[in-house]
Amino acid sequence: MTNFQPYRVTVKELNSSRYPDGERPSNWDFRVAGLDYISTTDGSELALFSDGQQSPPKPGWTILITGEVDPRQVEVSNAISSGAKFYSWTLYGMSPQMGASAGAQSARAGVSH
Repeated sequence: MTNFQPYRVTVKELNSSRYPDGERPSNWDFRVAGLDYISTTDGSELALFSDGQQSPPKPGWTILITGEVDPRQVEVSNAISSGAKFYSWTLYGMSPQMGASAGAQSARAGVSH
């Protein structure tokens, strides 16, 4: 088990999505979990493991990276590199170790979907 510290990033660009058009389908039957690849405003490139309920991240969104995902524990069809790290993320909420001050900061930031 790792001691991952959650952190925030701002999405600069969606480089590749689990959906061909980069948009989550409105029909639940066509929603899938998979990888969305982003560039951040600080110059990082991340592979985000997104569940079927999450829309692909949009430019300008500030998201919370909540942890590393073990690639052996998930089945993804659009993995670009077998050695890449995948990260879980959220627009909403926070992990317990973030504390109340982080929640107040995200509320002030007005992060919306």
